[in-house]
Amino acid sequence: MGIHTYHVLTDPSGTYIGHIDCWGKFLAPRKILTAESEDATVNAAYEQVAKTFKKEGFEVYRVLCQDIFIPNALAPTAPATTSTYTNSLILNDHVYVPIVGGKFAAYDERALTVYRHAMPGYTIVGILGKPDHPWYGTDALHCRTRGVPRAVVNNWLKSQLLGAD
Repeated sequence: MGIHTYHVLTDPSGTYIGHIDCWGKFLAPRKILTAESEDATVNAAYEQVAKTFKKEGFEVYRVLCQDIFIPNALAPTAPATTSTYTNSLILNDHVYVPIVGGKFAAYDERALTVYRHAMPGYTIVGILGKPDHPWYGTDALHCRTRGVPRAVVNNWLKSQLLGAD
């Protein structure tokens, strides 16, 4: 497939998912966005990843992803989650970035600014999560767009058949 270099890293976020988009995002062949955290222990792990990529000649951009708490409207007593700006979706010349809004709008704008700086020529679009299904630190735009549930496909196919008359 033409791949000559593999980057194998331990998940620095310490979450159960181990998915890179929860803490980092390859933006171009030699450009990466990595998370920052206000938690010193977590941030030390993120910083080590950033240093490793810098040493390998990557342009490294950083964005605060931890400690932005989003309450779940459906389960107000459940623990809040964090927003993960790195879990974006790059599609053609657009980058769709999960944002929180409300009292976290300043964090959102900083994240969008990092993307604008890192990806000139791309249209950067912030996408608010739904109140009943907020973006989570382990589940945001990239994760949610990787597959389409079978029921959605079936409903779409039915709608196409109904419209064929």
